[in-house]
Amino acid sequence: MSQAKVDQYKKEKATRKKTLAKQKVARRIGKIATLVVVLAAVGFGVYKGIDNYYDNLPANTYYVDLTAIQDYTSALDEE
Repeated sequence: MSQAKVDQYKKEKATRKKTLAKQKVARRIGKIATLVVVLAAVGFGVYKGIDNYYDNLPANTYYVDLTAIQDYTSALDEE
């Protein structure tokens, strides 16, 4: 090996721990970022699914028999 290669190898060996630590942190950040993006996508999908479900529910319609009230008010008017 030439002296330049030996010196480069020694330099790489001296900074190997720092380099590996930086790579490890970068991998963790990448995994966390990916997890956040996946969770956001799943959360958005669930939100849109639930929103779509509630939008497609039939409207509640209530029918009330008001004849008793009409009879009462007409009786009051007669007096």
